[in-house]
Amino acid sequence: MITSTTSQYDSSTLTSASYNYKHKTLTVHFNHASYLYKEVEPADFEKFNSADSQGKALNEFIKGKYEFEKVNDDTDTFDANSTGRSADNYEYSIKTIK
Repeated sequence: MITSTTSQYDSSTLTSASYNYKHKTLTVHFNHASYLYKEVEPADFEKFNSADSQGKALNEFIKGKYEFEKVNDDTDTFDANSTGRSADNYEYSIKTIK
């Protein structure tokens, strides 16, 4: 059983997204910040993830429908690499704590 997935995108602003099926959380990484969307239904994630444009799909299927919070931005002083963990591991740990 797949519990989470991460996708990389060829986009000028949206770089990647990770979805946790167990917790129904979607973390979207932009060039400037990352946002955590809560209680995202798997079907909406699949529509977002498989779209030709994730930016348009985010607006259509996710934004305005699900609560979210900014989890970091380019002005944050936290450096995941200084802890010996990759940014992906840091992002995953945020999702599992919530």
